[in-house]
Amino acid sequence: MEVFKWNLEERSRLFHLKPINKGTPLAEGLTSYIMRLAQAHCMTTGELIAKELTPLLNKPYLNRIAVQGGTRFYENAAMLNGVGKAAKDFVVVLEGLTRHQNLAGLTLLSIASSVPDRNLCRSKRTWCPRCLAEWQRAKQPIYEPLAWMLRPVASCAEHNILLEQLCPHCRRTMSILERRAKPGCCSKCGGWLGGASIEKMDKPDSLSFELAKEIGSLIAWQSMLPLNTEVKINNLFFSRCIDVLAEGNSAEFARKIEKPKTTVWDWVKGKNLPTLGRLAELCCQVEVSLVEVLSGGLPPLKAMRRLYTGTGKQNKLSKNKASESMVECKLEEIVRAEFPLSLRAAARQVKVNSKVLKSHFPAQCEKIRKQYQAGRIAAREKRFELKRNQLLTAIAALKEKGIYPSRRAIEETMPYKGALREAKLKMVWHTAIKSNNEVSNKGVPEI
Repeated sequence: MEVFKWNLEERSRLFHLKPINKGTPLAEGLTSYIMRLAQAHCMTTGELIAKELTPLLNKPYLNRIAVQGGTRFYENAAMLNGVGKAAKDFVVVLEGLTRHQNLAGLTLLSIASSVPDRNLCRSKRTWCPRCLAEWQRAKQPIYEPLAWMLRPVASCAEHNILLEQLCPHCRRTMSILERRAKPGCCSKCGGWLGGASIEKMDKPDSLSFELAKEIGSLIAWQSMLPLNTEVKINNLFFSRCIDVLAEGNSAEFARKIEKPKTTVWDWVKGKNLPTLGRLAELCCQVEVSLVEVLSGGLPPLKAMRRLYTGTGKQNKLSKNKASESMVECKLEEIVRAEFPLSLRAAARQVKVNSKVLKSHFPAQCEKIRKQYQAGRIAAREKRFELKRNQLLTAIAALKEKGIYPSRRAIEETMPYKGALREAKLKMVWHTAIKSNNEVSNKGVPEI
């Protein structure tokens, strides 16, 4: 009889989950992969990070968060999709746990030598409702592409609409990674993010759409590169851009792209690198491929008919009175809207710097600020009332079963972990227990 010997050491600790659409413009991001991996093991994202990843990463701050709680790591989790040490550490640990090779393709680590981490990854989640809705209808896995996690990408290259960042149900933003994060769902209220009114989606400008396509092509190319690939920009590219777009005048070129002359000169000399968004914008202006430039090539350049300004800065308010009245009308619409916006979000919507809005429309800005503050307070009170009712219901249910409502018993009954970490809820719990003990003592006869 033949005896089979199984080499158990080759088995992976976690599922050998395959990344989605690797090698395409919609390649999955690392934070999305972590969310799906948690789902596959019927765990929350926070439990997977605390119980499986944290012990192997050996980071003191992560160990403290796993024991004591806290949100500092999740607020800065955007770095996991980027080019830094944190992304590399998580890739190494996940490759060891899943036995998957080259998970670095879910980040931008392959082009780290040519792309700085300045203005690279966004800290808040964005998504395309049409993509999510189509994947759901086709019964495809729901995930979040790496392109949605990059700051230069403001629109969907598939549907030519702006990416959303406010949940259609609770109107709140979400960090890139949170303890209860799930792909395609709001980590605050759990609502489905593909359910927004698709007919009312805003269209991006032509540059935003071109940038999304160009960076998508870059993601498709770099996601298949080995981790230690040498990727370097030919410095002559910037000299050629100055020649084509500003007739060789570096000062004029710097003025047109709203950058200091010293910064442009550092690009030419190779002392500094432009951000990914700025580099992609230059490539769009001279009609060359971003992949060609990052692979060290020097393709022929063409001058476009108009020179775009930087994507990182918002437009100044025009001195035209018609333009001012149009901005004022938009601000009044925001004031009358059902869901209040922050002043920063309102400035993004009207495409004017928030400081300029404050100086030109102080009354409307003050209304927007007060409405947003009142909305946040109301939402906070509503959430507390919901949690309070859930807590009292849990205490009553345990009492009916004859179980003492201890902290552990309560947290096992509640629909989310760490329910009693909140000070106000802890006071409600103490008050309920105290009143319960007083009622119990009244029923005991005096001796």
